[in-house]
Amino acid sequence: MFTIEMLPADYGDCLWIEYGDPEAPQRILIDGGTLPTFKLLKQRIRKLPEAQRRFELLVITHLDNDHIEAAVKLLNAKSPLAQFGEVWFNGHKHLFPPDALGALEAAYFEARITKLAIPWNQSFGGRSVVVPETGPLPQITLPGGMALTVLSPGWPELINLRPVWEKQLADKELTPGDDQAALDKLAREKKYADLLGAGGPDLTQLAAAKFKADTSEANGSSIALLAEFEGKRCLLAGDAFPGVVAANIRRLPSGGDPLYLEACKVAHHGSQHNTSPELLELLRCQNYLFSTSGKKFGHPDPETIARIIKQGRGPKLHFNYLSPQNEVWNDAALMKKANFQACFPPPGNPGISLSL
Repeated sequence: MFTIEMLPADYGDCLWIEYGDPEAPQRILIDGGTLPTFKLLKQRIRKLPEAQRRFELLVITHLDNDHIEAAVKLLNAKSPLAQFGEVWFNGHKHLFPPDALGALEAAYFEARITKLAIPWNQSFGGRSVVVPETGPLPQITLPGGMALTVLSPGWPELINLRPVWEKQLADKELTPGDDQAALDKLAREKKYADLLGAGGPDLTQLAAAKFKADTSEANGSSIALLAEFEGKRCLLAGDAFPGVVAANIRRLPSGGDPLYLEACKVAHHGSQHNTSPELLELLRCQNYLFSTSGKKFGHPDPETIARIIKQGRGPKLHFNYLSPQNEVWNDAALMKKANFQACFPPPGNPGISLSL
């Protein structure tokens, strides 16, 4: 018995692994997911017979909140919920402030308006939508009779925005009004792309996208493991750098090239920066696991999915959520054409388990 369950950990990881005697299996917990995952973990542990509320190992791959938050609460519970034979933890504090750089999105929007020649502030003569200091409030009646009265902003608010706008664009190496630079940058933003288009995603183009490796210090500190039991193997990649994992696969006693696996928990929730063509060439694997709701960071990236599919070995993709980011792969015609299978949880019941 060797099962891996990806608990619904929002945009994070929480892997519940069982192995051994099906009646009294041994367990490993890898990461805890975001804070709301704690409630689910607590329920799952309490459903176990009291004598089985033990994990041989708790692994915290690194310090990102989507991996560690619920685990902190689990270990901080007033009454111990479970025993752990050992904890593996290798990392340092690394915070990701929320991305609220609206000027960048505004630059994208401006560039697209210009590119598509959409009338821009036409009701205001192409000028600002602004409330003047004196006189009547601007009111526009749309076709059909909808009347809109402008109540904000005024000129002071627009003027105060200038330095903030300019700084945020400078931080992204853009300047106001440079539409072409904004369009070039927008083309690299997969979250704004429509994958479906007219005939589904272009797997060849996605797979051929230039690979750029992750450089995050926190992700670089991530623990990645090769789990083996009764001749079966699973690569648990955490958020690790693909170059490091590939180099150490080659150092395995067997040579590790290729490395035959029953499953691979894909690194960093399927980020295109953590699954390289080099790494995939080392693997012979049928089952690829993706742990993410797609929230916040928009994972998994389509480039990663395409790279896996284009290996041409008929892979099975296992997702612990059906999300706007991955639903494009839930297409029977596409699966048949590209020779892959996509597996999703039952509707309304996130989380998925795989027996190896």
